[in-house]
Amino acid sequence: MRTEGENLEGRVGPCQVPAGSLRHLFHTDRTDDRTDRSPGELAALRWLHENIDAFGGTADSATLFGQSAGGDAIAHLMISDGAAGLFHRAIIQSAPLRLSRNRARMTRAMVRAAGPLPCDASAAELLELQTTAERAARRFALRGRMAFGTQYGQPPLPAEDQRDEAWRSVAPHIDVLIGSTSDETGLYVCVIPVLRKLTRIPPIGTLVRAEFARSGAPAISRHANKGIRFSQG
Repeated sequence: MRTEGENLEGRVGPCQVPAGSLRHLFHTDRTDDRTDRSPGELAALRWLHENIDAFGGTADSATLFGQSAGGDAIAHLMISDGAAGLFHRAIIQSAPLRLSRNRARMTRAMVRAAGPLPCDASAAELLELQTTAERAARRFALRGRMAFGTQYGQPPLPAEDQRDEAWRSVAPHIDVLIGSTSDETGLYVCVIPVLRKLTRIPPIGTLVRAEFARSGAPAISRHANKGIRFSQG
């Protein structure tokens, strides 16, 4: 981790974490603390909390910012066991919160297709397993286009039916700003073959794009109703 933006008020430090199968592909019966993306990020937050003074920051005034998958990670860090007190404000931009629900069946299909994940697998082998898992996810519509995601009920996250209550419980303690764009999910139209074909028919294509642009709004609104401030532009 390094500091950037010396001419800015405060300090900015990036945290990089692996993506795809390197973060999410695992057997659902595993119980160790490496079964979700959050533990690595929790380690980074703990390091930041312990060392931020050396960079001119303040341990009790940390703000996290993430966009898309990064925003999703921050939203789930809010409800991760062990994250309390490590950050105090969050800026969540374009997080795919709506797509993080109801993924268990798809995850099981991906795990069956990819098979065991060897502890000593090479990067090339992991990427091959990732491709196999992605193929298994394609039949799950839009969720299958974001195949690797949060797995509730695996440490350090609560069960899926407890996540909304977990967010409500932490909302008074963390200032959150959630943002979205006006056509948040429209970009996925071009990666779904049947929808891509429909967009070539002018009247239908316009309606399809408009519907996908609106589809991200309910998730944003739900979180705004929990007292979380949000912006849309």
